[in-house]
Amino acid sequence: MHRPAARVVCLDAVDRVLLLHWRDPFDGSSLWEPPGGGIDAGETPLQAARRELAEETGLDPASVRDRSIPGLPDRVEPPHLAAVVATLAPDSAWGAGPC
Repeated sequence: MHRPAARVVCLDAVDRVLLLHWRDPFDGSSLWEPPGGGIDAGETPLQAARRELAEETGLDPASVRDRSIPGLPDRVEPPHLAAVVATLAPDSAWGAGPC
């Protein structure tokens, strides 16, 4: 069964996008995607996006400056995906320098 998910589109001070590179455990294909994952019971998409950002990148979710996302639903039903756009503070670990 699929559960709803949230993904974070992270932009740094010069509008670079953070993508994670990994291998699909089922077929070994190479994938690039933004940080994110399943929304836990009782979580809003924004809460899930912050949690997943911290879990997958080690970035402090407090470094996400854009906290008010107009039109972001309070909940998402399967199989839908919520996308959160975040502008990281210039002094965050990833946004501070070149990749």
